[in-house]
Amino acid sequence: MSKENTEMLAALGALHDDIASKIPQIDARLQAILPSLSGAMGRKVFVDAATGDDVDGLGTEESPVRSLDGAAKFMIPGGDYYVSLKTDLVVDSYVAVPAASLTLASSEIGVKRRLSWAPEIDAIDTRAPAITSTGRNCTILCRDLRLATTQVSAHVTPRGMFYGRTNLFVDLFNCEMEVPAGANHAFLSGNALYAFWLNAVTVPAEMAGLWVDGYAAGTDPATVGRLLAANTTL
Repeated sequence: MSKENTEMLAALGALHDDIASKIPQIDARLQAILPSLSGAMGRKVFVDAATGDDVDGLGTEESPVRSLDGAAKFMIPGGDYYVSLKTDLVVDSYVAVPAASLTLASSEIGVKRRLSWAPEIDAIDTRAPAITSTGRNCTILCRDLRLATTQVSAHVTPRGMFYGRTNLFVDLFNCEMEVPAGANHAFLSGNALYAFWLNAVTVPAEMAGLWVDGYAAGTDPATVGRLLAANTTL
């Protein structure tokens, strides 16, 4: 047997041993994930920006993930998911969730977690961080949260906290909007049919002009409904 063949067989043997040593870990992770794949294809995923782990986290309360990107890994297209925020969270990427229904809520009753958006993904990226969907229809419910808009660079477009790349409906319940000085980051943007509903939401006057990207006039809370009816064919 040639030296090359001997070395190749030795390398294959080492690879086999390495894979075999990881099988118990793979089995354990599969056993943890499989329950979320049954029934109505829905589950609760816990996110903790301080102690969560997007690589090894299982999405449970005891083993949370760190970000919404990490939570999206547990989602199946068309499923219904509940993301429970154990800490305040910053959206710093373009998060595309496959869910048909997604609830974002505080994990603690009576405590409104802060969900804020970074100004941009990086210095040269032309997109602002946003939450969007991969499916044709998606409903996102934000409950018991403080949602903070931000100021993005002039070259960044579109400028939406939520991006309607497909039919998107965003429902805010018992939330507060925060608008720092100089904020120009809109609540909604996109090129598809989208809408939103406000229920028991605290809205500062500075939010006027920031509801839908590109439509500045008449966007105070009292006239948002008419704006949507006029400009998104709802």
